[in-house]
Amino acid sequence: INREIINFLIEVHPTVNYSVVNCSWMGRNCDDKLMQYFVPTVTSEGVCFSFNMLDKDEIFTSHMTEDYSDRKFSERQPNSEWTLEEGYLDDATLKAFPRRTLIVGPNGGLDLTFMTLQSDLDYLCGDALQGYDVAQPLFFL
Repeated sequence: INREIINFLIEVHPTVNYSVVNCSWMGRNCDDKLMQYFVPTVTSEGVCFSFNMLDKDEIFTSHMTEDYSDRKFSERQPNSEWTLEEGYLDDATLKAFPRRTLIVGPNGGLDLTFMTLQSDLDYLCGDALQGYDVAQPLFFL
């Protein structure tokens, strides 16, 4: 891993506030909590923002977390009250982390409106598709 490249990506990456112009979670506006809800992470694609991602200590090995523990963008997430094997703990409240919704329908989840400036488009960089990648874990489909 080239530390200089990672440091450069961290220095020049746009904030989530730059790209998201409207955010609502369970039907409530959360524009003022974008930086709290979205965690920046360095990936092979650059700096990505994750919503509802478990803390790095719960996902990666201790060797991997050492690489990112001193990064300003890698703020700690709350301890989760959920496991892959058991789901949410019996005593987990409705505000437990990771966040979950109890509202059905389109207003029950995360709703985002993205914006891209024409000057940010570069068809010579990457493939012909420009914009954002939005991924959802397969076990939720």
